[in-house]
Amino acid sequence: MTKVIHEAELAEIKDLGENSSSFIIKPLYYGYGNTLGNSLRRVLLSSIKGAAIVAFRIEGTNHEFSAIKGIKEDTVDIMLNLKNIHFKSHSDSPVEIHFEKKGAGVVLAGDIKLPADIELANPQQVICTIDDPNFTLKMDMVVDTGRGYLTVEQSSADRIHSDMIALDAVFTPVLRVRYNAENTRVGQDTNLQQLTLTIDTDGTITPREAFEEAAAILVNQYKALAGSTTVESAPAPTAGKEEAESGSTTPIEELGLSARTANALLNNDIHTVAQLKSLSESDLRELKGFGAKALDGYKGRKFGRETDQRTALTRGLMRSLFKYQAINTTLAKAKEIRRPAEKLITLAKRGDLAARRLVIARLDDQEIGNYLVDVIAPQVKRDSGYLRIERNGFRVGDNTEMATISFVDDIKDMPKPAKKAEKKATKEEK
Repeated sequence: MTKVIHEAELAEIKDLGENSSSFIIKPLYYGYGNTLGNSLRRVLLSSIKGAAIVAFRIEGTNHEFSAIKGIKEDTVDIMLNLKNIHFKSHSDSPVEIHFEKKGAGVVLAGDIKLPADIELANPQQVICTIDDPNFTLKMDMVVDTGRGYLTVEQSSADRIHSDMIALDAVFTPVLRVRYNAENTRVGQDTNLQQLTLTIDTDGTITPREAFEEAAAILVNQYKALAGSTTVESAPAPTAGKEEAESGSTTPIEELGLSARTANALLNNDIHTVAQLKSLSESDLRELKGFGAKALDGYKGRKFGRETDQRTALTRGLMRSLFKYQAINTTLAKAKEIRRPAEKLITLAKRGDLAARRLVIARLDDQEIGNYLVDVIAPQVKRDSGYLRIERNGFRVGDNTEMATISFVDDIKDMPKPAKKAEKKATKEEK
């Protein structure tokens, strides 16, 4: 049992979308997955700095319950639309914005002429609809920065102009945060955890910027409470020999990347697979000399196992799956073989000679290939999603998560095709 709480390490960043990323922190001292995940989530949702409209005025209106002649929506609907506009402000003071639009049509956030210190993340957000071709919309609004939530009472008290309608404002640029704490291992040490934190933002800030700001806020708070007390810490444990065997210390030059990609990485002081795996796709795009072609040369590569070994492993697992209709393996391997196995099932359902030959070639087994085409494929009624994965808990010893991958449809236990020797013996008997 360790007597020192080791430091957390940001092991990987996965870009899930334009404004969504997952942060994998591992290995963590046991129990710290929930400790860090919950605190980071609360800070991300409540304390990240952002900007929002806090007051507005439309010419011809006196209060939020009045109807506006020439506009389809009433003032309350416009208020709700204004709250959904995502601004980024580079000013610490409130910024006043004035804009006009004449003629019938939909008024979008992109129609607003913004000052230099204000940016807009969602220009397609609808503000209102003008249904009178002779009407001219004249609107003033105030954009301010803050953290968390501003009530309408606070906003009303802080109004720059008393004739403006105050809005309650949600400043946080973080839309959603999810976290999952699970067990993991490093070498023979299984009493560790892994935290996966997924952050979605509104586009005015990147998930990584939000993550780092939340961590910095927590550090400042805890420093003030800790005073002069210090606690011994240790670097995050590594797998040592296993890490080296998995390729994390492999030099970039040995990965078989194109010259353009390899040179771009080396010029940015990235020399090993471990350094490369720690970078997200957005980080790679920001590297000097690492353009679109270099990124294409990197995408989709897996560096943990040699390609031939991975192919042989996947092929062997698929043969077992088709032979027994269900196999028990690690969750990671089950997820890895699911897609290629379903592609083979789709191919087998064609039933023609060309498909049969491709199935046999990819499985490298004539008996199992024929069995897939002749026995299994005709019983599969679905058009897709042929396989399912069910989690089975953790393996004793190394705490690896296990799973069963099996067919969704009920495959009847029909006899396997006879081997060549058995076929020959049958003919001789006849």
